[in-house]
Formats: sequence, C-alpha cells, structure tokens
Amino acid sequence: MCGPKVPVVPGHCATMRANYSPISLREDDTSLYLVEHELAGSTWKQVVAIHEEITRVCAQQQADGVSVDRVRSIFLPGQGRCLCLFEAANAETVGKIAQATQLLVGTVVNAVEVQVSQTL
Repeated sequence: MCGPKVPVVPGHCATMRANYSPISLREDDTSLYLVEHELAGSTWKQVVAIHEEITRVCAQQQADGVSVDRVRSIFLPGQGRCLCLFEAANAETVGKIAQATQLLVGTVVNAVEVQVSQTL
C-alpha cells in the first residue's frame, strides 16, 4: 500500500509505505474515548492541576473496581483546548470522570488507535 507523500527534508518528499491496522478494542474489552476540554484562559499551573485531578479520580474509580484510565492528554495552548484520551468500558464511565472533576465536556467520542508499520 502506498501512502501519502511526506516531507522528509524541506523541499524534498518521500513516499511513505505503511500498513495501517485500526485497534478499537483492548485486551480487556475496553475501548478508547476522546474528550475535549475547553481550557481557554487557564494558566499552565491550572492545566497541570486539572490533569492531576483527572488522574486522581481515575485512580479512585479503579480502586472501586471501575475500568478506566487516562492514557494521554494533549494541550493546545493557542486554542485553549485539551484533548484527553481515556481507556474505559464505555463512554458513560468517561463522562462520570469529567463530572467528578467538574470539567465542562462537549462530548465523549469513541476513538480508534491506528498503529502504523512504516518503511520510507
């Protein structure tokens, strides 16, 4: 399978060959969910505190037997948004995490991880 041309060095492109394999279910039947948080006007310390609270609430839920984990967060400071990736049994569980941390969440959406084996 031939992939898109990707810049390797400014002014030069190479064709990327890749095998893409979507992974939606994990080994323990959990799925990935993406949550977008609006954090416009937040300081870096506030962003860190929010994510420490998310991690704390996830750990508390895990101790109560709930299958949920924050996998990764990506903060977009120029847009005042943060994208959080969770691994959980369902979207409702992730929504409860957001409620417990008092974050305003537009939607919780199912996400699919794509693992790429690439050869340039």
